[in-house]
Amino acid sequence: MENNSYNQNQADNFNNSSFNNQNTAPLSLGQYLGMMLLMIIPLVNIILLLVWSFGDYNVNKKNYARASLIMLVIGVIITILFGAALTAVILQNANSLTL
Repeated sequence: MENNSYNQNQADNFNNSSFNNQNTAPLSLGQYLGMMLLMIIPLVNIILLLVWSFGDYNVNKKNYARASLIMLVIGVIITILFGAALTAVILQNANSLTL
C-alpha cells in the first residue's frame, strides 16, 4: 500500500513540475516567425527585446531575446570601431592632399 502512495506522489510531482509550466513550453514555428518579423521594425525591435529579456515570459523567448540583445550590442560596438577607423583614414588622406 505504501508503494502505491509513493508512486502517486511521484506522479503528482511530475505533473506539477516545470515541464508542464507555460513558461517552459517550446515556442511554435509561428511564434518564432512572428518574433523575427517584429525584429524587422526599427526601434520596436529594441523595445520588444528589452521587454522579452527582462519580463516574465517564456524561457525560450527570454533566451532568444537576450541572445539577440547581445548580438545587437556586439554589432553596434563593431560598427563604431570600423566607423572610427574609416573616419581616421579619410581624415588622414584628406589632410595629406591639402598640404
